[in-house]
This record gives sequence, C-alpha cells and structure tokens, in this order.
Amino acid sequence: IPELVAESTLSSSRYDIRGAMRGPGGEDHVGILALMRMSEESDNLTHAMFEVQPAILNDFVELHARLKAAEASRGLRDWGTGVCPVSRRILLRVICRLSKFPGAGQGHAVMEQLVNAPLREITSRKQSPYCAERLYNFTESSYDLAYFSPELLSNALSTVPEALEAVTMTVIEGYSRPFSDEQATIQWARLRGAAYTMLRTLVTGDMSDIAARAIGALIKAECQVATAHFDVSPSDS
Repeated sequence: IPELVAESTLSSSRYDIRGAMRGPGGEDHVGILALMRMSEESDNLTHAMFEVQPAILNDFVELHARLKAAEASRGLRDWGTGVCPVSRRILLRVICRLSKFPGAGQGHAVMEQLVNAPLREITSRKQSPYCAERLYNFTESSYDLAYFSPELLSNALSTVPEALEAVTMTVIEGYSRPFSDEQATIQWARLRGAAYTMLRTLVTGDMSDIAARAIGALIKAECQVATAHFDVSPSDS
C-alpha cells in the first residue's frame, strides 16, 4: 500500500493528518481498514496473508516503526510526512491480532517490544516540565496503549505501574494549575480523553487493583473540581 509510506503532497494543510485523507480518496486509511478486515473477519484470510508473505508480521512491525518515526518528527503540527495517528494505531491492532496466529513465529516477543515503547516514553518524561510537549507525548503514548489487547496491557502495566500513575497524576494536576498557553490546555484535554480510553481497554479484561486506583483517583478529582465550581457559583445559577 504505497500511500502508507509515500511522502505527503499536501504540504501545510491541516487535513493532511487530522482528516486521515492524504490522497483524493484517503487511500492510506482505506488500506489500513482493508488490513484490519483481513486480520479480523476470517482465519482463512489471515492464513492467506502468511502464505503469500511468511514474514508479513515483521514487515508490518517495520512499517509501524516508520510511521511512528514520521509522527514523532511532526510533533505538535497537524501536517507533514506520515498518516493519521488512528490509521497507525489500527495497524498496531492488526499486528496484535497477527501475533497470536500460529504462523506468527516470535509474535509474543514482538508484542512485548511494541507495548514497552509507549511505557518507556511515559516513564522517561514523567519528571519533565509540565508543558504542551510533555502532555502531547503522554497523550499519544496513552492512545497507543489503548490499542493493545486488555490482557497484554494489564500485564505490561502491572510490570511498569508508574506509567499509569504518571498519566493519572498528570491529568489530576491539570485541574488545579493554570496553563501557560492554549496548546497546553488543548493537550491536557486530549490527555484526559486518552487516559479514560486506555482505562476502558484495561478494564475490558479485568478490573485490576492498579486500574481501580486510577479510576477512583480520577473520579475523586473531577468531583472535587465540580464541587469547587458550584461553591463559587452564584446561588441562582
């Protein structure tokens, strides 16, 4: 699918990335959806993928790495080389499914490597300044984690619980601090959504202690903010 790896031609258009339509027909996203259907709808289709290309899992892992690198090079911009992040994450979900197939070979090792990458991103930045860049990186890593299977995500977070704790505390801190600029406010709002999305995936499999603590802390923080808001509001509002 050349549209997944070709250089973008839309230059500075924000629809280049946000709209997931780099070409006239959005071939990059359509291609990803085709891969998703081939990996989900029929074991025969999945088997055929390995028959045509036995190393297809490794090929997809390399493609994902290229798309992630392009995404990282864009940073906070809405345009540049690469595809819409959700297209890359659907590819990540395809890799997850293919890794469980009997012909996948070292599928388990591949998935451990992939799930550890966003965990390292979070833990390596948890002491960095509270700014738009840190919030953006936490957000993208949290959304990435949400696309893994509940079982794999649960096991990974039980090994590195400080990653979920860092995301949770960063969201909670945002309720009580002023933001330095509009971009930081936007990224904090995105992180709040990413945290809940990741937790939704996590509790799909099993409500672990770490997930329960995170959800409880977020609910408590939001209730406190709501209470404080109503306490300072006019009585007739």
